[in-house]
Amino acid sequence: MTKQFTFKKRFLLTVFATTGLGLSTLACANGNQSGSGIGGNHLNSMASLTNSGNNTESSFNHFAEKISHTIDQQTNKVVALGFAGMSAFYQAMYQFDQNLANSATTNVASSVVDENTPSDEDKTNEFIKTYFQNFPNAMLSTSPTMLNASEIQSQITEQNQLLNQLTTGTPASDTLYSNDPQVIQAQYTLGTDYYIGPPKTNNDNSFNIAAILSPTAYTTTDLEKNGTVSNFMAFLTESYKNPADNLHLQQLQSYISSLNTPESQYNALYNFIVSPGYQQYQLAMRHSMLMQSIGVNNFEFFTTERTPSTEAVSGITDSKGNAISHPSPLQVEAYRANHRIDDPTWIQSLQNKSSTSLLREIAIEQAEIIRQNHQAHLDRERLIATMSALELQSAANSNTTLQIQAQKLNQSIDGMSNNSNDQPTAAPTSTSSNDGSNTANDSNMNGNNNS
Repeated sequence: MTKQFTFKKRFLLTVFATTGLGLSTLACANGNQSGSGIGGNHLNSMASLTNSGNNTESSFNHFAEKISHTIDQQTNKVVALGFAGMSAFYQAMYQFDQNLANSATTNVASSVVDENTPSDEDKTNEFIKTYFQNFPNAMLSTSPTMLNASEIQSQITEQNQLLNQLTTGTPASDTLYSNDPQVIQAQYTLGTDYYIGPPKTNNDNSFNIAAILSPTAYTTTDLEKNGTVSNFMAFLTESYKNPADNLHLQQLQSYISSLNTPESQYNALYNFIVSPGYQQYQLAMRHSMLMQSIGVNNFEFFTTERTPSTEAVSGITDSKGNAISHPSPLQVEAYRANHRIDDPTWIQSLQNKSSTSLLREIAIEQAEIIRQNHQAHLDRERLIATMSALELQSAANSNTTLQIQAQKLNQSIDGMSNNSNDQPTAAPTSTSSNDGSNTANDSNMNGNNNS
């Protein structure tokens, strides 16, 4: 019994010593240097048991249970520390970042705004259609029995009213008026819509490029039918001029109507359409429109990106933090580019973010830079297209000069052809001078004989 007890005691002492060494660091880390941890009271108890010769096996087992309990406690602390470290890691890895939420909201708002603003391509097509439509309208009949008569009459009326709309209906600093009270009073008496005194409203902005490019979003008034944007485009493109006025299309329509049978009317119109004169005119007109559309589309792009969305969105603010419920595409772009710098708390918030969150924000900013670079590429293409069009226009002017020179050359050719119709005079083979001398031909013949 004594040998067995001694063996157990030695074995347990070895285990206790090893355990004490292994847990001494944790004991010190947990403030157990006062002797209350595993290296303190329990080791002292073990020493007292070792030195006592009257210790029994049961007391030793009791002590072993205390040691096991202490080890369990320390193990739980180690596990708890491990989970705390993992929790801190995951918290840093998946830290909630308000800027990420803002970026997601901005992406949604951008998509909605792009879908609910007009397209510069559509607006350019509408301009071309309106311009071209003037030609058939100038010879189409608007009697009630004709096809689409009501629509055609509406288009003709709108084109005819455009001149008055852009002059008398658009008062500006150049508007003439009288400062005679009697004249003004007489105008009031007539009850017309026009004012003979100083203009009540001034539309000088309709001629100012800054009114088109300076705003990031137009107002509802700017976008009205007689607003700044539409007036500026009308003056820029001279859409108040009716290109069909240069042709006698009404006379053509009268002539076709005077023919007796539908077949003869069809043949007359068809022969006119395929005639070289009309085709050359049509080609010249279409070339002119093609060149004009380059500038028109550029300006339509400027105006469409400043047109507010018809659909409300959230998450877009101005530089002062005020919410914009119906932003324009340009306002969305401005928010993407400036909302961080405009926010005074943004730089401070970076100090509290984990490196992982900062990497996410950098990735978003890089994506926005790529988007801006792509837009810059498209803008450069517009610039190249415009410059190339100017070069082509210069070449077209050179072709016009060539055509003028060709006409002069043709006149010379025609003159030669006309002279060839006359009877040519045969050149004499020999002549005699008054003094009887031979001509050059005779001299040559004599010379040849002598040789």
